[in-house]
Amino acid sequence: MPIESEYELDLEDSLKDLKEYLISPDKLTLGQELGRGQFGSVRKAAYTTELIGRFGRPRKGTVSTNMVAIKFLIGMYIIIIHF
Repeated sequence: MPIESEYELDLEDSLKDLKEYLISPDKLTLGQELGRGQFGSVRKAAYTTELIGRFGRPRKGTVSTNMVAIKFLIGMYIIIIHF
């Protein structure tokens, strides 16, 4: 019989918590590779979002673009860092 632990992760709850931090790939424009190592690479990218108005809705025609770095680990990107 498996022993239950207070430290066991509930995958469904963990994914719900992460959704607010996930970025859709269509909001990223990949640029040049900045570096490569044993576990992956880092690439420069432009991250484009719509600016939000005071009622929580996107403001029409208003976008913001930030330069970021994306860390790719063995075929998947996971970390984005603002320049």
